[in-house]
Amino acid sequence: MEPLFLINGIFPAYWIGQEGFSIEKIQAAFAYVLDAEGWKLYKRNGVSTAVISVDSVAGLATLRQEINLTAQKLPLDLIRKVTAWFKVVYQKNFYLKDLNHEKLISDLLLESNNKKHLVSKKVGFN
Repeated sequence: MEPLFLINGIFPAYWIGQEGFSIEKIQAAFAYVLDAEGWKLYKRNGVSTAVISVDSVAGLATLRQEINLTAQKLPLDLIRKVTAWFKVVYQKNFYLKDLNHEKLISDLLLESNNKKHLVSKKVGFN
């Protein structure tokens, strides 16, 4: 079983999905193994073998996390139409003409940990 590559030119790196992979086939005393949970360090000495999770692998380059938008830009005319539609919906349903009148106030009494909290919900109608 051949390693996929060498880390720092010394430590073999394996992937558990590669053909013929088996922990028992690793010849080196130290090796890195990649599985679904990340990198593991394989150590072998005269009395034991161990596979230990590691947070990072010294010597590997770091890939920067990023998101690149690849979708085409939305036409300005479409954005204006959608914005106008939402404006009309808001004005018909939620706009308060007079903030001191025409309000529906519903008080909900909530009980939590033997404490009472008063919550007021204000909703306006045309």
